[in-house]
Amino acid sequence: MTCLYGLDRAPKRQAPKQELIFVFWVLSLLPLVGLGKVGSNSNYWIELAAATSVLATAGTWSRLGHHGVHTSPSSARVPILLLGMNAVLVTPLIGSFARHLPDMLELREARSYELAGVVERVRAEPGEVLANPLDVVVLAGRPILFEPYVFNILESQGTWDPSPIVGRICAG
Repeated sequence: MTCLYGLDRAPKRQAPKQELIFVFWVLSLLPLVGLGKVGSNSNYWIELAAATSVLATAGTWSRLGHHGVHTSPSSARVPILLLGMNAVLVTPLIGSFARHLPDMLELREARSYELAGVVERVRAEPGEVLANPLDVVVLAGRPILFEPYVFNILESQGTWDPSPIVGRICAG
C-alpha cells in the first residue's frame, strides 16, 4: 500500500506537508543498513514501520475515494484485498498465541527465577566479573569491563589484542 500511495502521488504535485511523510519514509530506509552491522542491538526498523503504517493507511484511504478523490469501486479492490489477506494471516496467529500464553508466562517466570540466582551470584563475586548476557552484570550493579561486540570489531581490525585478558581468565 505504501508503494501504491507513492505511485498514486508521484505524477501529481502535492502540498509539501503531504510529500514530507513520503520523503521521511524513503529516508527511514537508510538506517536499515545498521541491521547488517556486527553488534547491532538497536531497532532500526521502528521509524520505517511507523511511516509505512501512515502511508499504507493514506494509500488505502485515498483508494477508497476519500479526501475528495473520487475513484471507481474497482480501485478499492487492491487495498480491500490486502486488508483481507492480513486478517486471514493474523487470525490464526492470535488463536495460537492465546493457546500458548499460559506456557509462555510459566517459562518466563522460571527464567526470571534462574536469572535472579545468576544476578545474586555476580553481585556476591569478589573482584572483576565477566558475564554473558551483559544485563546480568548491570542488574548486579557491577561495571561492564568487557563489551564483546565492540572488542570483537576492534580485534578483527587488529587494533586490540585479546591475549592479556585471556591470560588473566586462564590464571583465574
